[in-house]
Amino acid sequence: MNKKNILIIGLGRVGQRFYCNYTWQYNGDFEVVGVIDENQDNPFIENLVDKGIVFFSNIDKALEQLGSNVDIVMDTTYCQNVIQKVHKILQEAGNKHTVVVSMIDYLQYKDEEQLISSVLRQNILAAS
Repeated sequence: MNKKNILIIGLGRVGQRFYCNYTWQYNGDFEVVGVIDENQDNPFIENLVDKGIVFFSNIDKALEQLGSNVDIVMDTTYCQNVIQKVHKILQEAGNKHTVVVSMIDYLQYKDEEQLISSVLRQNILAAS
């Protein structure tokens, strides 16, 4: 399997947990390439930037810079307008490659293995 690039939106409690779980458990399969959070004072950001992960304070700049290099956008905010904005930006850019996963999607699976399988299937379908 090729390594999948992830962009995480939201670095609150859930976003931090998601980051820690995936980088620890699926180290060779996934790489977090960017994070987005409105709170630039979040102490967790410094830890990620030290690891070479790009920080953005808004969605537009992140998707403009990273574009189709992102395989999965993981939204941990619970805000429906965030998902809608991401879909709109991807659609306007003609990006049919990137899969968007909301917290609702994330929580409906019993474990991360099911989520990963689902995302990879979506990614394959989007690419074809």
